Amino acid sequence: MFEIINNTSLAELEKRLKEVPFNPPKVESAEGFPSYDTASEQLHEAGYDAYITGLCFISMANFLGSFLSPPKSHVSARSELIEPFFNKLFLMRVMDIPYLNLEGPDCK
Repeated sequence: MFEIINNTSLAELEKRLKEVPFNPPKVESAEGFPSYDTASEQLHEAGYDAYITGLCFISMANFLGSFLSPPKSHVSARSELIEPFFNKLFLMRVMDIPYLNLEGPDCK
């Protein structure tokens, strides 16, 4: 996927996932609850960063679903398709390992 996503900063990742071949999820807030507006970036505000991280996760999971036969436009958070990515934590600026494995040995 590095050929498609070559910058993992949250702001750049969110921008890239709004472009083809990705399809960002449409999110509606419940009545009476304020929502974040992705048009007005509020990066580094914890709730906004968590919200954008969730949108990015959904976009990438659904992108992986497009490779299934038959393709799936929506991939559940419990799907076996994304299981290999569970509890893997990307650490920006760490060159030794591609990610930290929270439930097993790290890559070498």
